Amino acid sequence: MTKRLVVTLVVCVLGVAPAAHGQSKMRLLEEARAGDRSGLALQAVGGVLLDRSGQPYVSQSADGQVLRLKIDASLERRIGRRGSGPGEFSLVGRMGWLRDTLWVADPQLRRISLFSSDGRFYSSSSSSVDVERFPFRPTIPSALLIGGVSLVVPEYSRGSPRTPFRLDSVPVLLVRRDARVFDTVRFVSVAHTDMVVELSSVPERSLVGRQPFSDDPLWAASPSGEFVVFVDRAVSARADGSVKVTRFDVATRKVSELPMPPRAIKFTKAARERFVREEVDAIVSRSGNTFEASAVRRSFEKSLYTPPIYPPVQGLMVDSENRVWLALGGSQANEARQWMVFDVQGKPLWMLSVPHEVRPLAARGAVVWASATDSDGAPLLIRFRVVHPI
Repeated sequence: MTKRLVVTLVVCVLGVAPAAHGQSKMRLLEEARAGDRSGLALQAVGGVLLDRSGQPYVSQSADGQVLRLKIDASLERRIGRRGSGPGEFSLVGRMGWLRDTLWVADPQLRRISLFSSDGRFYSSSSSSVDVERFPFRPTIPSALLIGGVSLVVPEYSRGSPRTPFRLDSVPVLLVRRDARVFDTVRFVSVAHTDMVVELSSVPERSLVGRQPFSDDPLWAASPSGEFVVFVDRAVSARADGSVKVTRFDVATRKVSELPMPPRAIKFTKAARERFVREEVDAIVSRSGNTFEASAVRRSFEKSLYTPPIYPPVQGLMVDSENRVWLALGGSQANEARQWMVFDVQGKPLWMLSVPHEVRPLAARGAVVWASATDSDGAPLLIRFRVVHPI
């Protein structure tokens, strides 16, 4: 069994206020942006990775590219292009670093490509891992870790509205360079992860997506591949449980605890009905009113999972300095979201109030890169600085 470093933060739902632990309340100040009227048009921003100097690498799946930007958010160079040849992408997936080497996963071509930090192509490898049992499918690594180890969360069959397949959990695997599984880190629940909505009487016409209020665990790898963070966030209706944040590495073992008070907001019947109505209207509108609203609504209501309270943690990020960012749950529509930031030892650093339309994707020092949209719905990438409130 591989030795592991596990730092566990037990985040108590009814814990002590962050200020009691020395956590500073901070805000974000915009410094630069890409997209909008900046001269650099962006597709949907899938992910952002920072190098040691703080320059961002931005995934653009629709174009099959990774953009290397300057600190001022202007374009420096494009890495890759759409295709299936060397250094090309069909779909840009997760990214990370192996020392100074950039790795980029392509889940459609089922391979990982390696580049220098300035974008020169090194090599590609097709290294799918086959768990060899139904319903799992061959899967490329979800993250490359230090020491030649890969982390794999197997893909699986989700079924359809007519013939659903229920899967309660999936293994998180450690894999060697020869694609052989040598350890199971843990199992993570996926019982409330996916939803399949039937759009018409034709079984093939269905919408497969993510549950918007899932309380299944979150996970994220550090950009450097040093560790992986898991967030177990399911809490009982009485909100008397805890959220557990576990950091995993392949070296040693340590456990510590820290209280934190996410808001426990009950999920009301009225809130559920309002959400269903808005989502069904949007689905029918996008179809040009070709789908029957009542049929879509029945299927949507049947598939939608709503926990007794809003998930106390709704987002997770690990930044370039190994700090862990947690987006607290319970925010209402158009309400700023609260992010708690912890250092590598689990000490609380900041409580950040972030506009609801802004999603932090990467950070180094006091600089944060986040995605957003403009008033017309066009994607933006914004560079912020963490500052004290005025």
